[in-house]
Amino acid sequence: MAREQSISLVREYVKRHFVAAGMCADFAIHDTGGGPPSHAHIMLTMRPFDERDAWGAKQKKEYILDRDGNKIYDRKKRQYKCKSIPNTDWNEQTKAEEWRAAWA
Repeated sequence: MAREQSISLVREYVKRHFVAAGMCADFAIHDTGGGPPSHAHIMLTMRPFDERDAWGAKQKKEYILDRDGNKIYDRKKRQYKCKSIPNTDWNEQTKAEEWRAAWA
């Protein structure tokens, strides 16, 4: 495959699977110099854009509630108990598997 074809193939893959989902992406094709490119690296954002086209949060905080629906206070940490919820599924293992399968 010619160098131009390799670049076009990676560019279309990145557009279809990452940019279309709202990610910013950059890629670098590594060329050994003597033949076809050996591999590519794709760098991606993990933060989505918000409705104002500014960087959004990577995750949101969700409070842990008791049986009555009240927040639970952690005296040691002096804060309410909470957990982080990702705003996208971009960092899920299943997404990596999906993207690998699509490339294959």
